[in-house]
Amino acid sequence: MPGTILVLSDFDGTLAPIVPVPDDACLPPFTRTLLEQLAAIDRYLLGIVSGRALADLKGRVSIPGIIYAGNYGLEMESPWASVVHPRAEGLRRTIDGLYHHLQGALTGIEGVLVEYKTLSLSVHYRLASSEDHGRIKKAVDQALMASQVGQAIDISAGKKVWELTPSIDWDKGNVVDYLLDGNPRLCRPVLPLFLGDDRCDEPGFAAVDRYDGISIFVGDGPETWSRARYFLRCTDDVAEFLRRLLALA
Repeated sequence: MPGTILVLSDFDGTLAPIVPVPDDACLPPFTRTLLEQLAAIDRYLLGIVSGRALADLKGRVSIPGIIYAGNYGLEMESPWASVVHPRAEGLRRTIDGLYHHLQGALTGIEGVLVEYKTLSLSVHYRLASSEDHGRIKKAVDQALMASQVGQAIDISAGKKVWELTPSIDWDKGNVVDYLLDGNPRLCRPVLPLFLGDDRCDEPGFAAVDRYDGISIFVGDGPETWSRARYFLRCTDDVAEFLRRLLALA
């Protein structure tokens, strides 16, 4: 039997339903209660690993004593340490400048929202007309060129969002490795679990699989591309899964 069960989860689309305006996302009360109860049990160690900024993520979850990893793990806070990736820290001014370029480049396109996350940016277009999607991508590409960020910034696709992140070899899988690799605060053996709903969660799935853990994709029809070993349909199913984890305790 494992000594510690490390439960890592994405936030949007996994614990909280995806909403048209990212700022409206909230943790369902029942899910919050389950997380609080799990966090109070010594055998479980909980972590939320999200693309949101760390401060934003903490404000929406607000459960003490758990791990928070914001900006895909570029900034983390745990019960034992707080860290920011030094190269990401060094690119703050680049992100600031790119944000201002994007604000101008996307002016006049309805339904598009640029989310400033201090270490990265998200360009949301869920509310934009499908006819404008190509125009939005072109404007983002042009802003990247105009701001002369070179190879310092990567762009990747999510669910109706373009993610602009520092070009650093770091992702949610690295978060898993960071937490598990020789961490003396974990009671061995450790069973890691990772839940997520998007392509940015795939490195997390791959990482927990390397540790013989449990990878869980949340959503419909993932079998065509996700490497996760198990699947849940929606955030309600995630809440039920957490309830069953609690019952095992």
